[in-house]
Amino acid sequence: MADARERFFDMFSLMCVGQQESAAGGVDKECTLILRSIACRLTQENVKEILDKAGLRGTFSFIYAPRIEERKSNLGYAFVRFRALRYAVECHRMCQGRPFGPAAPNKMCDVSLARNQGDLSEISLLSRRRYGGEDPGLLVCDDPIPDR
Repeated sequence: MADARERFFDMFSLMCVGQQESAAGGVDKECTLILRSIACRLTQENVKEILDKAGLRGTFSFIYAPRIEERKSNLGYAFVRFRALRYAVECHRMCQGRPFGPAAPNKMCDVSLARNQGDLSEISLLSRRRYGGEDPGLLVCDDPIPDR
């Protein structure tokens, strides 16, 4: 697990180096993470509640958890778009290698950068093409950004 954590922070470091000028101007790049090994019974709203309870309320703007309607379950992962890299790093620190919520205490969440950092509607389309299933749409999270 230490290797995965080191790779994650190495990727973030590379991204942050490219953002130094914009960060100095007060602009911080959004970042999409994928949370893997989450309980299949969790809805997008459940994912939001868990992140909110973990202290991340207001730090993310969208959640997308593809579902298989016949089984009434998600595919075991969710995409979360964070409003700034620092919030994504905080999510990694809080969730990586730990159970994601009370639904599945034996499943350890694996947090990593989503391959596609583009529009979440594009992520939704790619996911449906690859795995099929229903598109639950994006859960828009418009909580105010916290003072930090």
